Amino acid sequence: MRVGTPTLAAVLLGLIALPACSSSGPSPGPSPSTSPTASPSRGGLGGTLRVAAPAGVDTLDPALADTAAEASLLRLTTRQLMTWTTDPAVGPPDKPVPDIAASEPEISSDRLAYTFKIRDSVRWDVPAGRQLTAPDVVRGFKRLCYPGALSPALPYFLATLKGMPQFCVGLARQHTGDRAAAHLEGTTLPGVHADSDNTVTFHLQARTDDFLSLLTLPAASPVPTEVLRGEQAPGTLTPFASDGPYRIVEWTPGRVLRLRRNPEWTPQVDPVRTAFVDGVQIDVGGTAEAAQARLRSGEADLAFGSELARSDAITLTRGKSPAARDEERGAQVALVFNLRHPGPLLDVRVRRALQYCADKEAVARALGGPALAVPSAQVLTPPTLGYQPRDLYATKGSRGDPGRCQRLLAAAGYAGQHLSVVPVVPDAVSEAGAAGILGTGAAVLPPLMAGFANAGVTLAPLPVRHDIAALAAGGLTTADWDLALVVVAPSWPGDGARSVFQPWLSVGGANNLGGYQSPPVSLGITNAVAAPDEREEKGRWAALDGFVMREAPWLPLARVQDVLFQPSAVGGWNYLPSLNNADPTQVFLPPRPAGT
Repeated sequence: MRVGTPTLAAVLLGLIALPACSSSGPSPGPSPSTSPTASPSRGGLGGTLRVAAPAGVDTLDPALADTAAEASLLRLTTRQLMTWTTDPAVGPPDKPVPDIAASEPEISSDRLAYTFKIRDSVRWDVPAGRQLTAPDVVRGFKRLCYPGALSPALPYFLATLKGMPQFCVGLARQHTGDRAAAHLEGTTLPGVHADSDNTVTFHLQARTDDFLSLLTLPAASPVPTEVLRGEQAPGTLTPFASDGPYRIVEWTPGRVLRLRRNPEWTPQVDPVRTAFVDGVQIDVGGTAEAAQARLRSGEADLAFGSELARSDAITLTRGKSPAARDEERGAQVALVFNLRHPGPLLDVRVRRALQYCADKEAVARALGGPALAVPSAQVLTPPTLGYQPRDLYATKGSRGDPGRCQRLLAAAGYAGQHLSVVPVVPDAVSEAGAAGILGTGAAVLPPLMAGFANAGVTLAPLPVRHDIAALAAGGLTTADWDLALVVVAPSWPGDGARSVFQPWLSVGGANNLGGYQSPPVSLGITNAVAAPDEREEKGRWAALDGFVMREAPWLPLARVQDVLFQPSAVGGWNYLPSLNNADPTQVFLPPRPAGT
C-alpha cells in the first residue's frame, strides 16, 4: 500500500526505541532462451497475456515497488534469492523457497549469518549478457537508501542488517549522482558481503526468523552495475535490466507496457516461473471497474492490482460461479484512530469505549456475510503466524453494546461525541483488494454509522473519497478527520506478522496513519522475530497483539476474503498471496485468432 516516500529521519526514528540486542565463479551463458516444455493437456505455449492495470504503475524500480500491480509486473522481470511458489512439488505456499539461490542458505549456529550460493547461469539482460553475481546482490541492498529515493522496504532492513543504519547515513551525505554512486560502490555494508562471485553472506543485528521472507520482497532484488552506471534518478520509469523470464521492450507512460521473452533467461535454472506465454501487454490506466469489465468480457486475461467490486463478488460467490476465486490472505477492514491532534481519541478510555460501539456483525454482513466476511477483534488474522483468537471487547453476537459504550464514554467525560470518518480507499493499484472490498465505503458506512448512533456517537463521513497516499502526504490535515476506514493485510504469507505491526503500528511506520507511538511495539517486534522456535514466536506475536488491542489504536471490524475473477479461458491460474493475484508467470492461454 503506497503512502509516499519516507525520509531517512523517519525510518531511523523507528529504530531509536529498539534496545541493543545481543545473541549468543561465473559460468558460460546459455544459448538464447528456450521455452519450457508444455504438456498437451496444458494447451501448448505462446500467445500474449493481456493485462489491465488500472490507475497506472508508478515505478519500474524494484527498490521502490510498493503496490500489488508493481509486484506483479516485477514477478515477470526480476528474481530474488528467495521467493514464493504455487507449486506443491517445489514447496509449501507459506514458506520461502530458493530462487536465484542454488539451495537453502547455510545458517550459523547463532542464526546471525546466512550464506547463499548463487545458481549458475542466472543471467542479466544487459549488452552481451552476463552472469548474475554476488556483488549484484550486495548492490541491491545498498541501493535501498539511495538519496532521494528511499525504498518503502528500507525500515525492515535498517532493523535487520548489521551496519545498515550507519551505511545509509553516510550515503545520505553524498546527495545524488556520481558522488552517491561512488560511495555506494566503494563503501562496505557490513551486513551484506560478497565472499566470491557466487557466494554472498548476510550478517544480522539479531536473530530474525522472518529474514528469508524479507528476501522475497521486490526490494531485495539484485542490481547490475550496468544499471547503476547509467542511473540518473532512481525510481524513474526507465526499464531496468531483467534477470527474469521477460524484459520490457516498450513503455508508453500512462498507457502501455509490452514485455517479450528475455533471451538470457532459461527455465532450467528457474524453479518457480514456467513462463508459458511469449509476451505480456499491460494496459495502464482507467478505473478498477473498467478493468474488471474487460476481464469479465474476455478482453483481458488478468488484472493487476484490482479485484471484483464487493457487490459483484457477493453475487458471483452466492451463485457458486467457478469464475469467482475467493482467497484468504488475512485481510481485514478496520477503523484507525487519528492520534495526531488533540482531542478525545488521545484518551485510551475513549478508544476502548468505542470498541463497543460497532455492530461488527452488520458490517461483516454488508461485506458478504459468513462466506466472505466475519467479525474481527484483533490486529492479526488467520492464517498469519501468531494469530490466536481473542476478543478483549466481546459483545453478544459481535453486534456491539451501545449501552456499555455510552457508559464508558460518560465515565471518561466524553459522552455524545461527533467524529468524522474518512474512507481511506486506496486506488486500485495501491492495494490490491482494498478498492474492491471498500469501494467508496458505501456498503460499510451505513451499518457502521447506525451502530455508533445507537451509542449516541455521530459518525460524519467526509464527502470526498481520499486515497491513502493523499491522506498520508497531507491531502487532509490531521485536524480534518478522526477515523480512517482501511483495509490491512500482511505483505507476505506465513510469518507475515511483522509486515502488519511494523508499517502500521510502529514509530515511524510508513502506513501509521493515526500516528500511534508506543516504543514497546518496536521492542515486541524485535523479540518476536528473535524467538528461539516457532511455538515461542507465535506466543510473542499473540502477546504483542493483546498489548496493542489494550491500547486500542484501531477498531478491527471484519476479516474478509479477497475475491478475484478467473476467466475460463486462462489456464494455470494459481493464487500467490504476496501478489493477491494469480502468478502471471504460471498462466497459459488457449489459441486465439490473430489480432486478439
